[in-house]
Amino acid sequence: MLRNLKVALTESEIAEKAIKASRIHREITLEKEKKKAVVDGYKTAIAKLEVERDSLLECVRDGAESRMVACKAKRDWKAKKVTIVRTDTDEEVETREMTSEDLQMKLNEDVKKLDATPVPDVDVDQIWLMDGQLCRVVEVTDVGVILRAPDGVTKSMQRANWPGACKFASMPIKTVLVERSKKGASDEATKRVLDVLTSEPMGMGDIIRALADAGDEEIDASQIRKALKALIDSGAVASEGEKRGTKYWLTGAS
Repeated sequence: MLRNLKVALTESEIAEKAIKASRIHREITLEKEKKKAVVDGYKTAIAKLEVERDSLLECVRDGAESRMVACKAKRDWKAKKVTIVRTDTDEEVETREMTSEDLQMKLNEDVKKLDATPVPDVDVDQIWLMDGQLCRVVEVTDVGVILRAPDGVTKSMQRANWPGACKFASMPIKTVLVERSKKGASDEATKRVLDVLTSEPMGMGDIIRALADAGDEEIDASQIRKALKALIDSGAVASEGEKRGTKYWLTGAS
């Protein structure tokens, strides 16, 4: 007759059972990991289906869906803002502040326009228009020019601003000043007065004598004063003094 009773284990039996228990524990861990991988796979598949279902239901509910639509950027350089507009409906979808990349794009566009703009050959002694004044080119540098204003102050101008400034660069100084006068080339007296004026101050008597020497004796004092007023108003001529002591000289021929 046999009975299931506890029997004391030897040291070797204890060691054998401990090793076996450890091996079984590892097998259990592996099976649990397999189960988790299978469950996670099902969870991922279910979650993917749920997302697709919810997206379809959202389209049904809204009557619209998200798609890639061609858009264009409108840039307001003065306000430094960019507005994104969709091309299919012209609807504004976003307005944002300009980034450094946007500003660099503007600079690149300006450079391209500048390269395509014909600019007169630059040389010393040309007469340019800067800040409303006729200035003389006194030096040409790698990046621009140095100009001297009628008051003797020198100013620098970078190449980007040349096209407008070079407006008069290819014209003789007398032609420039006539164009700047209010009367323009239509006033014969204005042109005659300009022909005798210099950068040195001249009084009314000096001008009359110079006109006479040039054979323009028919131009009287009233015509001279009228011409001088138009030239002073245009900035082509400067004056100093009052009444008979007034002196006149060319501002752009200094």
